[in-house]
Amino acid sequence: LNGVYVLNSGNKGNNNSSLSFYDFETKKVEADIFKKVNGRGLGDTANDILVYGSKAYIAVTNSNTIEVIDLQSGLSLKQIPMLTENGSSRQPRFITFHKDKAYVCSYDGTVARIDTTSLTIEGYAKVGRNPDGICVQGDKLYVSNSGGLDWDGTGVDNTVSVVSTEPFEEIKKIQVGPNPGKIAAD
Repeated sequence: LNGVYVLNSGNKGNNNSSLSFYDFETKKVEADIFKKVNGRGLGDTANDILVYGSKAYIAVTNSNTIEVIDLQSGLSLKQIPMLTENGSSRQPRFITFHKDKAYVCSYDGTVARIDTTSLTIEGYAKVGRNPDGICVQGDKLYVSNSGGLDWDGTGVDNTVSVVSTEPFEEIKKIQVGPNPGKIAAD
């Protein structure tokens, strides 16, 4: 393939996220390629797509899944459920990678570590409220805690969690401005 995937989040609650592919050679867009290849929709409110090796990982927030697809064919390799032990929503938001692991921040205040070979969740680290961004620098993850879902009550968060990858746990919080969102390593 010589082109780019375009993730379309769709409208929240309408279960209409989609994945398109723009081919550089033909200059054509293949709309909703995920549904064509897999025979089902992508889910409700896809927020992030990142490539690692031969796979693309897609965070589908309101469907509570990480969809892992083969980069060349678009075929679903695994749909990883992102639910708590009691079946509640985690609402995965954004993804980063470090040393053969995918790290996914979720609105439930956790970061999941997924092994990129077995595509299984190895564990969770607790962070701040409603994390809405994640990046890696060195052997540490930086997670922006927005508290954005708490705007009408508790109030927004104003911290960035620093999480060590070994052991996989939050080691400190850094106070920043209110409602931090995207975060990137320099």
